[in-house]
Amino acid sequence: MGVKPRYTREQQNVIQEAMECGFDVSPYITEAFTPEQIREIFWGLMTGVDVTFYNDPEYSNCQMWQIREGLTGKVDVSVYADKNLDWKKMYLIRMGLEEGLDVSEYVRQGMGPEQIRAILQGYRTDIDYTLYAKPWYTAGEMREIGSKLIREAVRSRAEETPGAGSMFKSVKK
Repeated sequence: MGVKPRYTREQQNVIQEAMECGFDVSPYITEAFTPEQIREIFWGLMTGVDVTFYNDPEYSNCQMWQIREGLTGKVDVSVYADKNLDWKKMYLIRMGLEEGLDVSEYVRQGMGPEQIRAILQGYRTDIDYTLYAKPWYTAGEMREIGSKLIREAVRSRAEETPGAGSMFKSVKK
């Protein structure tokens, strides 16, 4: 079975590579797909994910990659499978989802990678990150507020634990 001539040489090479590995990408693509997009579909088929979530030439290959990674990681890709989100924003949302926190609202508010990381750090340390998860705070301010909340939580837990108070007297306010 030969590759259809309507594809460019680069597209044909990826299609042929997939066929040699036992995967037929042709039901999922058109000539509108770039070779890189075809490769993302091929890799999706290889890893056993449902490529119909992203077999659309309007997604860049990097957006496809983020959706494929989310499918592989078993996160709800519908949260970020949006053609209007660039792949970097998709990545941030996927990272949050993999940790158990939907940060899509914060990304859509225009928060940058460092702000999202500060929010995730607060989530990981079990502090009320919503106190500083505001777009007007810089990432540095978020980290500073988060550190203060952590210190307060440590101090509070020390006061609640009999005999532990003296261990934490050096914790600065």
